Amino acid sequence: MLRRKTRDYYLPPRRANYQGPRPGWREYQIRLKRTTRRRKRPPFLALFLCMAVVVLAMFIQEILAQGPRPPLDDGVLHIPFKVPVPVPPPDQWPDDGAPLAVNAGGGVHKVFLTLDPGINRRMADALDKRYSEQIAVAALEPRTGRVVVLTGWTGEKKSPVPAVSGLYPAASIFKIVTAAAAMEECGMSPDSRVKYNGMSHTLYKTQLKDRDNRYTNRTTLCRSFARSVNPVFGKLGGEVGADRLVRWATHFGFNRKLLCTIDIAPSVFEEPDTPYALAEVACGFNRRTRMTALHAALVAAAVANNGVMPRPVVVERVEDPTGRVIHRARITRGFAVCRPETAEKLRELMAATVKYGTASKAFYRARYDEVLRNLEIGGKTGSINNADNRMRFDWFVGYASAPDGRKLALAVIVAHGEYLGPRAATYARMLIRDYFGEDPGRKA
Repeated sequence: MLRRKTRDYYLPPRRANYQGPRPGWREYQIRLKRTTRRRKRPPFLALFLCMAVVVLAMFIQEILAQGPRPPLDDGVLHIPFKVPVPVPPPDQWPDDGAPLAVNAGGGVHKVFLTLDPGINRRMADALDKRYSEQIAVAALEPRTGRVVVLTGWTGEKKSPVPAVSGLYPAASIFKIVTAAAAMEECGMSPDSRVKYNGMSHTLYKTQLKDRDNRYTNRTTLCRSFARSVNPVFGKLGGEVGADRLVRWATHFGFNRKLLCTIDIAPSVFEEPDTPYALAEVACGFNRRTRMTALHAALVAAAVANNGVMPRPVVVERVEDPTGRVIHRARITRGFAVCRPETAEKLRELMAATVKYGTASKAFYRARYDEVLRNLEIGGKTGSINNADNRMRFDWFVGYASAPDGRKLALAVIVAHGEYLGPRAATYARMLIRDYFGEDPGRKA
């Protein structure tokens, strides 16, 4: 009897509903070894679950950081650039904003563009056709890449073709690229001290020498950008170096084909082969660096969008002959051209250009305007003659943002003839006021 009590003392407690025989001593030892082994087993499963939770949280955070996406519709092809029907070239687009009729697949499909017909029409009517040889205007939403305005003047008729096919000398617009490269490669900031000798709009080889005398002008990078000082940016080109400047030009879209549903002429940047040629391209004092108005608007969009250049979208949706939507544009993440901190510094430089720099004359009454005074506006101007001095190219590239979060990036290029007509910055001011002066709930 004493022996059974000793055995019962060591046996594990039985379940209340257990009706079978009691386990023997050997079975008890086997159970005890299993329990001990289970307690000593390393918690690999728990560690794996913790790592999986961390990775899943990082993935969700990355998705949320990309911003909201438009709702998906059943049966809609959500590939932003592979439109299921051929899109007619810009010279065949109607002026009234009506959808394009495309005969494909045994029926007529309707292609709806992202352009705002009202703003396009008003901008086309406001273009000066008396003194201008060519004009190109492009504007888009920096975050989504939706092209809102695409119009121009070819000397004969109104057409959006110059904005996507016309390659114009980039002039001082390339200073945006040089400034970004100098800030990231050389550690410069808007308050960095710089100096130069001679005139601010010239570029002689003697101005590239590092001289310091009583004729030396001392300023900051921000002021030299706002007033477009060529010698300063010519020297910065030498500090950055030819190889790195070529790489930065590629980052900003030069010598690359922009992905879009329509053909866009690739902008051209030629690698400099001499120190003076490097200074020329760095400050834009040459005619070899060329770009389209739409590409210039994308450069401004990258600055306004924290260094991310969007992919241009011109097709909003496509409907088949029965009216069913078979394609709809969606928000896609572009590609980073610079760090967000660099984009913030570039916005400071471009805001100074509008405040007291080369674009201040066109915007000096903005603080009295009921629409413009509430906006943050930044830009960069540029001007250069053609080879035979018969035309004067005049640029304005910039952005505007409203307190409600709406943003617009734009570029205007005007090729003046014998006489100067309205400047590019004047057209830019008109476009910004027209865009932000309308109802925010209108077609984007």
